[in-house]
Amino acid sequence: MTQSPQQIVPCDTPVDEEPCPSPSPCEGPKELLILAAKTADLLTRKVEVLIEFLKNSDAATLRDISYTLATVTPHEDVYRVGCLASNKKEAIDQLSLFATRTENTELPSSVLVGVPSPNKRKLVLLFSGQGPQWFGMGRGLFETNRIFRESMIELNAIHKKLDPEVDFVKAMFSSEEDARINETRFLQPRFVAEQMSLAEVVKAAELPIDMIVGHSLGETGACHVCGSLTKEEAMLVMHERCRAQYELNGKGTMAVIKLPRGEVLEAIKKYSHIGLAGENSTLYHNVAGPCEEVWQLVEELSSTGVFAKGLGIDEAMHSYQVEWKRDQLLSCLAGLVPRPPSIPIVSTFTPLDRRPIVYNAEYWYSSLKAPVEFRDALLEVFARLDETHSDQQVCVEPVFVELDAFPILRLFVDELGGELGRPYRFVETLQKDKFSDRDEMLRAFGELFVLGFNPNFGSSLFVSGTREEGREGKRWFTSGRREENRREFWC
Repeated sequence: MTQSPQQIVPCDTPVDEEPCPSPSPCEGPKELLILAAKTADLLTRKVEVLIEFLKNSDAATLRDISYTLATVTPHEDVYRVGCLASNKKEAIDQLSLFATRTENTELPSSVLVGVPSPNKRKLVLLFSGQGPQWFGMGRGLFETNRIFRESMIELNAIHKKLDPEVDFVKAMFSSEEDARINETRFLQPRFVAEQMSLAEVVKAAELPIDMIVGHSLGETGACHVCGSLTKEEAMLVMHERCRAQYELNGKGTMAVIKLPRGEVLEAIKKYSHIGLAGENSTLYHNVAGPCEEVWQLVEELSSTGVFAKGLGIDEAMHSYQVEWKRDQLLSCLAGLVPRPPSIPIVSTFTPLDRRPIVYNAEYWYSSLKAPVEFRDALLEVFARLDETHSDQQVCVEPVFVELDAFPILRLFVDELGGELGRPYRFVETLQKDKFSDRDEMLRAFGELFVLGFNPNFGSSLFVSGTREEGREGKRWFTSGRREENRREFWC
């Protein structure tokens, strides 16, 4: 809606299109309605106009209205609002709360509000390591988003050349037992493929990616997204990394401990084979070693009131045990031809080393053996983003977007952000134990929209069908000057 609120001209349904039936009032898939304006007052007025249109537009479905607003809302307007709703009544109720709000009004989480920020916001993609998986992850987005679906099918075909017995697309629609989601060999290919496919949706939205960080396993997909590895190379790295881990099954395990680094190192001194496997934040650290020693450590610390918990992994990754697979990894990954990244990426193996990193076989072996320095990587993200912005009067505000089945890295980002006292934002994508992936992605892109980014919704989220079927949604508004004889709802 780019014109003044008074310029509303309802007329016939679009030429050559049959009227769409009104949506049922029952709960269904969510749709995102977005609006933007140059001032807060004008935004409120636009919301009021949209409410009236929703009350009187029997022909236009909520999805058509959502699609239209998502594709014609002006990018230059800085006062923004988004609303997630399952039907028109729900949308009207929520938008009415916004339109009549006062300083004390508590808006529901389905209403997203953005105002101009003095900070310079930068987009940072996060790829987690193994942990947030569940048997139905990605299924909802596979069914509703062509970009995600085509990417998963392509990556599945690439991986089946490496391991023909694993079909992770089929596993997406299997029962919890048949999906074998807790087995390394079946989990990791699907996990990495889903992260890479989520990134394809982000790329289709034409969002400006300023930096990338991959945590442990997540670094394989991250290295493709940054441009260093091809899809085939990324899946090969994942496969060989997965094979090495699978072959170490039963020889060790890992745990997370909530203590400062120094206290963790002191606690593991008495255990000859336990080592630090990662520093996620100031308080959360991973350890790895033989099963008996790790279990004993967890029991000992838990008895004193310290948070200590096994990670449910039957291998001691990021430990000395990886040395047993050194020759295998170096040999199988010798053919990698990594390229310089086209998008800046911070390594969690050597995060403070500013020298160019070559993601070759030696890197992948060394990073699998060494601790994951995620906290240092986040510190480096803040430092590098500050250096890219020359205006010292403007604060850089990272907007972290975690591409995962469940946002497990948020805890660590929140802890460090609080320590630094720096402004930052965190956007989640998918959620565990939910098949409403499209709803979650609409929320994520809606949050990015109200934060000042301009996702191309039409080419990323309104793409359920095949390429031949084109985009879903019909336009019921048009922006710009009114053309003579235009037969559309026009704002």
